[in-house]
Amino acid sequence: MGQSIRAVLFDMDETLIVHRRSGIEQLREGYRRFAEHLDIAGEEKFMRVLWEKANDLWLMMFDGVITGEVARPYTFINTLRALRLDESLAPRMLEAFEESVTEETYPAEGAHETMDALREAGIRVGVVTNGYVSMQTRKIVKNQLEEHADFVMVSEAAGFHKPDVRIFEIAVNRAGSRPEQTLMVGDNLEADITGSVNAGLVSVLYDPAGDRRLKVGEDPAFHPPHHIIDRLDAVLDLAGVGQAASAAAAG
Repeated sequence: MGQSIRAVLFDMDETLIVHRRSGIEQLREGYRRFAEHLDIAGEEKFMRVLWEKANDLWLMMFDGVITGEVARPYTFINTLRALRLDESLAPRMLEAFEESVTEETYPAEGAHETMDALREAGIRVGVVTNGYVSMQTRKIVKNQLEEHADFVMVSEAAGFHKPDVRIFEIAVNRAGSRPEQTLMVGDNLEADITGSVNAGLVSVLYDPAGDRRLKVGEDPAFHPPHHIIDRLDAVLDLAGVGQAASAAAAG
């Protein structure tokens, strides 16, 4: 299989980059930062309403009803409005959240080295990430992903979101490859694995902690991955790049 691989696509969040804390933890910190203005609602109620509004607005963006530039601020505006709190806090809360999330990301071990080794071997490297363009771009820049990839695709800009097969089709076309010649590496069984399998790609579950593989087969709606790896540099062997490149990527 290895010699036929012409492109490798990587998920970004929790694949190429690591988050020190979850989004929920970041949002809770945001609540506490502005607590003097929000305590009338209480943390648990605020978080419940915020999560509902965030999910609703994400789905509206997902369906193309609104843009991310509208959805992002209105996550906080609609939460504050529903709780009869000061809506003017929304821009500050959004910026604090996005800045905190961005600053607490860092490249996964071997990410840059693996991407570089693939490109040096003539294999095209792409990043395919779900999310809002503004938020994802901040993380892309902070973690220097564009310097190590041939292209980066954010789902909002692409107009389709993983697991929709169309985003994988666009990425394969940009890579100048064919589905069966393309690896898709990611941590999410639905978005990355089931989506890429349905699009005809070779799926690779990235599972450094060993917990995600335990969920394989639990839900018949999710396809099992073609391969499971616990180190990013293991992609090099799957792509047919060879032991020398694997050793270099491992540092």
